[in-house]
Amino acid sequence: MIFDGLKIPSDACRKEGMVYCYRTDGNIWAIFDILFSEIGIQAYGEVDRLAGMTVENLFAMAEEIEKYNPMAE
Repeated sequence: MIFDGLKIPSDACRKEGMVYCYRTDGNIWAIFDILFSEIGIQAYGEVDRLAGMTVENLFAMAEEIEKYNPMAE
């Protein structure tokens, strides 16, 4: 399956106590559940407002996603 390329590093990071952050742009709502529920990706590094993605909607869809704001440091 095409998503094995994401599941393998996601599982490896989890096993080592690390967070796997998926980065892309565009609208990923169609595959959102696959990425975060089935594959188990723990963090998302891009939010493309122009493509209909918002931080508010992202956290509402998956409260377990890691929340990290480098601007807050």
